[in-house]
Amino acid sequence: MFSLSNAALLIIDMQNDFVSNRLSPVFIPNASKITKNIVKTRFFFKLKKKKVIHIITSHPRDISECGYMDRKLKRYYCIDNSEGERIVPELAPADKNEIILKKKLYSGFYETGLLELLQKYQIKKLFFSGLTTGCCVSSTAREAYNYNFELFFLADCLTSSSKTAHLAELRFFGKSLGQVIDSRQISGF
Repeated sequence: MFSLSNAALLIIDMQNDFVSNRLSPVFIPNASKITKNIVKTRFFFKLKKKKVIHIITSHPRDISECGYMDRKLKRYYCIDNSEGERIVPELAPADKNEIILKKKLYSGFYETGLLELLQKYQIKKLFFSGLTTGCCVSSTAREAYNYNFELFFLADCLTSSSKTAHLAELRFFGKSLGQVIDSRQISGF
């Protein structure tokens, strides 16, 4: 069993444009398969009175603050205050104790206030869930590692656009950034 003292659960990009909108340029076919595991894990963290932080992508309508490739390819997704930007209904924050941070680019730390928030609540351990293993989760995790957080990757609560990419990133996480575990190892569910 893992200690959850000074721990927070990060739920990254579990939004309609990634999970359920098949017409979205960032739709991940496997995303709906991890939702149930994230729901259970979130319930466990809330039961233990631990922080749950949703980090979501949010772009302006003119995509002027998006990354270079999104602008070049004119990829419109997770537009501010749109249905696509919303967190999937199963994971929508149920109370004010869940925190939502909006990001423009891949890392959950870049211009979001995440580091200051974690410091404020004296969080030392981060448990990662969401999308995608090799992009936004990886970008956020690499920065978290640089800030000296203890990292845990919930393998059954993460996915990518391909199984090969997902497994390769999990191997990297386990060798270089933290521990790759299953959500049942912390919750018992």
